[in-house]
Amino acid sequence: MKILIIGAQGQLGKALYDIFKRKYNVIIKTRQQMDITNDELVSNEIIKIKPDYIFNAAAYTDVEKAETDRDSALNINAIALKHITKASREIGAILFHFSTDYVFDGNKTEAYKETDVAVPINFYGETKLIGEENVRKGMDKYFIIRTSWLFSERGTNFAKKIIKQGMENKSLSIVTDQYSSPTYVLDLASAVERMVQHINNGKKFEYGTYHYGGLPYTNWNGFAKKIIEIAKRENILSEDVKVKEILSSELDSMAKRPSNSRLDCSKIKRIFGIEQKNWNEALDHIIFNLK
Repeated sequence: MKILIIGAQGQLGKALYDIFKRKYNVIIKTRQQMDITNDELVSNEIIKIKPDYIFNAAAYTDVEKAETDRDSALNINAIALKHITKASREIGAILFHFSTDYVFDGNKTEAYKETDVAVPINFYGETKLIGEENVRKGMDKYFIIRTSWLFSERGTNFAKKIIKQGMENKSLSIVTDQYSSPTYVLDLASAVERMVQHINNGKKFEYGTYHYGGLPYTNWNGFAKKIIEIAKRENILSEDVKVKEILSSELDSMAKRPSNSRLDCSKIKRIFGIEQKNWNEALDHIIFNLK
């Protein structure tokens, strides 16, 4: 069985490669090796490789910059999915496309289900939602997996940023009014592996949109405090580093963020038997290994 990972240079792409290379024939394509905004190039590469599965981990993820760099965000997160789905459909591949909790407006008090209406409140979320719609229109054999607050040992992410800021400042101001769930990328990649195994074993499943994120739910401030706590315990940060509580309205930010983008992950458990993982365990592991 052959798997193509698009966007292999990012933290999710690398995690998918780490998981799947152990059992499968995996071909990786970085941004430099495959420009997903180039229709002809995407089609030629996918048709030449003829993978059974395609994992699209390529994305424009800078929420703030997307407000001004709109063409890039739209091309990568939305228009490129027309090219990928067209070629995927032509060779009969199954597509895994990764989306975001930021497709929701945050006005719901409970966790969001896959069936809830998506109404983004920033341009990044808009581009990701258009990308989802392009997948749904472009093919039938797909999985759209919405996830949230990815972190890992690699790349740029909140956990690593907080540790860096804690090394440079004694006081960090982090918002308390944005709730979702941190997700360790290897936990997400492992969930995808479980889905592929389920399909390959001939078990009953449904194509479509799924949610997967870590537990427990928290806000950015709570996540930051946990990061600082572990980093102090591992003697990475000094004891006098503090995390102050502020509101989103106190930030000078162009992009709005949903106050609640918690994801209900009961569907992936019901269809595939996949349980959410506790992100605290992964956070302990990665911070310990940063020493």
